[in-house]
Amino acid sequence: MVQVRHRDDADAWILVHVEVQGGDTGPQATARIAHRMYRYRTRIEDRHETLSAQAGQPPPALFSLCILVASRSGPDCLEYRREFLGQSVSFSFPVVHVSQWLDRWDELESRARTNPFAVVIMAQLQALRHHGAQRVGPTLSLARLLYEYGCTRDQIRLLLRQIERRFGPVDAKTTQRIQSAQSADLETWSLNFVDATTLEDVFRD
Repeated sequence: MVQVRHRDDADAWILVHVEVQGGDTGPQATARIAHRMYRYRTRIEDRHETLSAQAGQPPPALFSLCILVASRSGPDCLEYRREFLGQSVSFSFPVVHVSQWLDRWDELESRARTNPFAVVIMAQLQALRHHGAQRVGPTLSLARLLYEYGCTRDQIRLLLRQIERRFGPVDAKTTQRIQSAQSADLETWSLNFVDATTLEDVFRD
C-alpha cells in the first residue's frame, strides 16, 4: 500500500499487487499467468472493499504488475479475456521481464547506489547464473556492494533475507557469519570466491 498525490494535490492510496513468476513463459504458460493475475486481483479487491467498508472509507485503487524473473523478451502487457453469449471480461496488466537487465548491468550498478531494489534485481540475475554452493559468492559480492553504497546494517539484513530466499538454503552458521561481518571481511570473502573450490575456501583469511 502506497500513498500518492494527485495532480490536484489530493491524497490517494494505491494498493500495489505484484506477482513474481518463474519457469516457462511460453504462450500456454503466459495464458495461465494472466488467469492467475485476474483471479488474485478479484480476491484482493473483494478483501479490501470489505475492509474499507467496515472502516467507512473508500477502497484503495489497485495496480497489478507481473514480474517474469527468467524472461528476456516478450510482450510488455498481458491480457486475460473470457467471452460467453455476448458477455465478456477483459483484464490487462503490465509485465516486466527481469532478465532483460542482463544486458544493462552497468545501468543496474549505477542505480544500485541510490536504489536498494536494483541490488535485489542484481541478486536475481546472479541467481540465474549460479547454482548450489556457487550462489554464496554472488551473495557476498552483493552484500559488499550494499556496504559500499552506504546502506545501513538493518537494510542489508532485510535484503540478504530476500537474496537468500531466492538463492536457496544457506546453513544458519554461514548466514550468521555473513550478516555479522565487517565490510573488509565481505570484500576478502568475495575475492576468495573467485578461485575457491569449497565453501571453506571462501572464508579463509
